Amino acid sequence: MTQLVLGAAYGYSAEQVKPFVTTLRRHYTGKIAFLVAVNPDPSLVDLCMEHGVDFFIVEGDQNNPIHMQWARFFHYENVLNHPFFTECLQVFLTDVRDVIFQDSPFSLPMTTDFEFFTEPEKIKNSFVNRGWLQERYGVAEAYAIEDKNIICSGTIRTTMAGAKVVVRHMIMESEKLKATGRSPLDQPMLNYLVYSGAFFNYRIFNNGEGAVDTLHFAKELKFSPLGALLNKHNQPVPIIHQWDRTHALVHVFEKIFS
Repeated sequence: MTQLVLGAAYGYSAEQVKPFVTTLRRHYTGKIAFLVAVNPDPSLVDLCMEHGVDFFIVEGDQNNPIHMQWARFFHYENVLNHPFFTECLQVFLTDVRDVIFQDSPFSLPMTTDFEFFTEPEKIKNSFVNRGWLQERYGVAEAYAIEDKNIICSGTIRTTMAGAKVVVRHMIMESEKLKATGRSPLDQPMLNYLVYSGAFFNYRIFNNGEGAVDTLHFAKELKFSPLGALLNKHNQPVPIIHQWDRTHALVHVFEKIFS
């Protein structure tokens, strides 16, 4: 089965992207594609070529990371419809700088069209995430889903058809917000869309349950004697997201890609 890992790497140097690429290539030989900035860092281009990573140069406000955070979905749509990827059946849409791999992103079987991954905290307990929702959808809409876990917009596993649906929904939602004078932002948009019923045939995974563990709010982590992050079944978590936000444990994750 042909698969695609697709992420945005604009504005990054090779050193920032290297942990992602090198750990991914230890476990996965399929297609990888990055969005990169106009006039990308030559070392980044060299890294991509060395590891068989396709890259697509995109324009945009590279100095405005909030803009690029949601604008990537416009560019994702172009990549997903590129003839080179027509045979891909599964897609992993992902952040790049703060993601590393302990196994293939497709090592666990998919049984739905969409897999979303939560951060280990409720919306109501995150001043930032609750505020993002309130600013874009109002207090009532935010209150209606505040007891739900935060869904991270940085990692999504889907079928190819599902990936096209996700990016199309995100594009339409951003246009809707802009039309009413509100600024798009990917994380509150995705949480609103998922919890308001925009998707069908999907699963939401908490840490320790699926292909991704997201660590920013994580309070307890379990490691093997060799330093692998383990899930609830004492197996290595395939994908580690936000490893660089673990403070005193950063050095443990650095050993994975050293």
